[in-house]
Amino acid sequence: MRQRTILPFATLLLASLSAELYAQPATQSPIYPDTSWMQYSTPEEAGWSSKKITEVKAFADSLGSDAVMLIYNGAIVTEWGHNTEVEFIASIYKSLFNALYGIAVEDGKIDTSSTLGELGIQANPSLSETEKEAKVIHLLSASSGVYRTPEGRGPVPGSARPGERWYYNGWDFNALGSIYEQETGEVIFKAIEIVYS
Repeated sequence: MRQRTILPFATLLLASLSAELYAQPATQSPIYPDTSWMQYSTPEEAGWSSKKITEVKAFADSLGSDAVMLIYNGAIVTEWGHNTEVEFIASIYKSLFNALYGIAVEDGKIDTSSTLGELGIQANPSLSETEKEAKVIHLLSASSGVYRTPEGRGPVPGSARPGERWYYNGWDFNALGSIYEQETGEVIFKAIEIVYS
């Protein structure tokens, strides 16, 4: 089994560019996949821009992404890479969190402007007053400024304020799991199972 390189921000990449990729509202009703996926004949049929998707593909390929699939209204707009192979993947839970948090925020269960201090989040060693100012949105964008890495293997604690520096940090995503369970009352792995089943 070949190891697949997964970009933890792939979902965010397409989401952040969706305003430019998406050309106009599609008029068809959502399609619900059964044993196979339906695919639009062109991205424009679904209201997306082929030109912008080509630019995104070039960018994703330049980063070494292994597979991308863009789905709109239950059908494939475009895809490339090794999408039909079952492979080992890593860091996928960050993309799953992205979807779970989107639902929880839309439902009013999580406020992304809430700070770690307001939420009562603990750490070892204890959070500094500056670290307590980090917001949920900072955790979601890996820019909390909370660094709990082995000495010499990451930024020095206190070296950046929340939102000041991007750093791929497992602590942020683990804290997001705790916050999700605290604020929604749901066990995160059960929530993932429900959303993706």
